Amino acid sequence: MNNRAFGRRTLAIVGASTMVLALATSVFANAANPGSTVTPTVDGLKVTLSGTWTWLKDEGGQGCDGGLLTGKRDVGFAADWGDAFAGNFVQSKGAADGVGYNVGDALDNIVHQRAAEDIGACAGDAENSTGSWGPISHTYAAAGTYTVCVLMYDIHYSDAERTTLNDASELVASGASKDDHNKDNSAETNGFVAGGPDCAGATTTIVIPPPPPPGGGVLGNNAVAQGGVTPIPTIVFSLILLAALGTLAYANVKTVRNRS
Repeated sequence: MNNRAFGRRTLAIVGASTMVLALATSVFANAANPGSTVTPTVDGLKVTLSGTWTWLKDEGGQGCDGGLLTGKRDVGFAADWGDAFAGNFVQSKGAADGVGYNVGDALDNIVHQRAAEDIGACAGDAENSTGSWGPISHTYAAAGTYTVCVLMYDIHYSDAERTTLNDASELVASGASKDDHNKDNSAETNGFVAGGPDCAGATTTIVIPPPPPPGGGVLGNNAVAQGGVTPIPTIVFSLILLAALGTLAYANVKTVRNRS
């Protein structure tokens, strides 16, 4: 092989490698980061969250043009609810194997999307964008204190109108390999370690109090009856009434004996 042919072959290999790298970069660019605002609503054992996200250009983000994200990508989200569920695992990049997050629950291994009217909506400039995510809900099995972490996902579409997903895995939150779920998220591709910035901004503590006993009162040494009324005054009044009736009965008997 002469030098010219070798040079062309080398150039072709380099060009092909560059193209593969470019494709890989476009597919696995960094996702948005969860913002510092997380708003929880607690209703019994059910918790609903919403919050904000940021997506800067130097983090692979999409610009914001006229209130819409540019390009064929959008923001998705999922939550590690901090309970005992360990089924939908997301490995955190840069951390030891097995260190990361468990998103959703047994029925929810989904990358959630914003409401249809909000898809693509953002605020910012031609290079950077911010927006909101949620709502997302979860019902806990028991009362307690839970630390919740939100992960953001980069959802890829094949068209700028965002009507056709690249494939079904775009909306799958976790899986055994990069091919069976959306690996482009703030834990796996943003280069943070577990417990780092991928969750630090969107970690919130949820406190679910135990439900009151039947009737709405607290029972114990300071007993409270139904409706929150203590039974002690009622008991005292009953004792006084019984004593009064006893005294009256004795007086009546004494009167009858004196007359006889």
